[in-house]
Amino acid sequence: MSEINSKPNRLAVSVTKTSSRANGTDKRGMEKIPKVSAVTPRPWHGMRFLSYLGLLKAGRFRIHFLGLGMAISIFFFSMVTSVMAMLQNLVWGRRIRAAKIQDPPVFVIGHWRSGTTLVHELLSLDDRLTAPSTYQVFAPGHFLISESWLKTIVGWTLPATRQLDNMATGPDRPQEDEFAICALGAPSPYSSMAFPNLPLQNQNTIDMKGVSKSDRQRLRKAICYFAKALTSRGAGRLVLKSPTHTGRVEFLRSVFPGAKFIHISREPLDVIPSTMRLWRHLDSINGFQIPNYPEDGLRERVFNTFKKMDEAYEEQASDCLDDICQLKYEDIVTDPVRCLGKAYDELGLEGFDELSPKITKEMESRKGYKKNTHQLDNDLRQEIETRCRGYRERHGYV
Repeated sequence: MSEINSKPNRLAVSVTKTSSRANGTDKRGMEKIPKVSAVTPRPWHGMRFLSYLGLLKAGRFRIHFLGLGMAISIFFFSMVTSVMAMLQNLVWGRRIRAAKIQDPPVFVIGHWRSGTTLVHELLSLDDRLTAPSTYQVFAPGHFLISESWLKTIVGWTLPATRQLDNMATGPDRPQEDEFAICALGAPSPYSSMAFPNLPLQNQNTIDMKGVSKSDRQRLRKAICYFAKALTSRGAGRLVLKSPTHTGRVEFLRSVFPGAKFIHISREPLDVIPSTMRLWRHLDSINGFQIPNYPEDGLRERVFNTFKKMDEAYEEQASDCLDDICQLKYEDIVTDPVRCLGKAYDELGLEGFDELSPKITKEMESRKGYKKNTHQLDNDLRQEIETRCRGYRERHGYV
């Protein structure tokens, strides 16, 4: 799916009826997306001026008048970011370039809404591992010089929990490195959130098929810069997480020889409707346009991306099975200590005896958390069972 049409938005809660924590529906039956403060950081706030200009150019500058305020404010942020990035390079540039990544990173991968965030946060409890924080991924060009004083200010602008699923947020919490890659101006499918009504951008970076040599180099450069910036001040072994990495196993192994992977699977009957809801939220909150794509366009986008990502992962994982641990979300929430212990054992990671009680304590603190539930209509259920049959069979959901 290369484009989502500009027809009236018909994505209704009849397709994905969420739990009672949802925010209600409008007159058309569509779930209402809560408003987000204008000062809440978006992925674009960490872009330098030229990267931001490139983002707007790729979106043909088709900014809705309601998005003008955000676009103008980020314009000024981008100039400040450019200056701060130059300062970081002056102060830290030599150390960043000289940084050696002794132990290849551990990547947590899996489709959106499959439980990668949970696993990433549990792994970050290990003192031997370092997960990039929300502040760091949103300010990859200058966090080394700004984190000590600007992080607190940014923290004031963040909501206490994610609106999508009520999970805790904060500037110090582990976050996806794909946001850093996007902010550094490298090709990322996340750039599509800026102009959700236009053809999707950089979708080939999901499976790395057909990506030009120059774009591969830009992506490699961004990942390496961010990893080295984290490592330059003595970080432990990196544990990175992003669903977008799921179909990049081969590429990431070329960048970080010996990299380890923890792949999370989850029942597509939960993943597909939750991902549809995810993109509606992200596009509404981060876009310079008001999303007006139809339900069937969004549905096709999610199915096609799921298929592309799954096929790429299966094809590439077969060449490095010793460096991959496969976990199921349903098993993780039932017995996280056993599952993470399995990952440490299979991947040859040390220190699980110290991590185990921390996992138990963390999961105890989350006992009051309730996941979103989805009541599928028969058409969507049958479509998921048909189109995701191979995935469901391989991972034991049939």
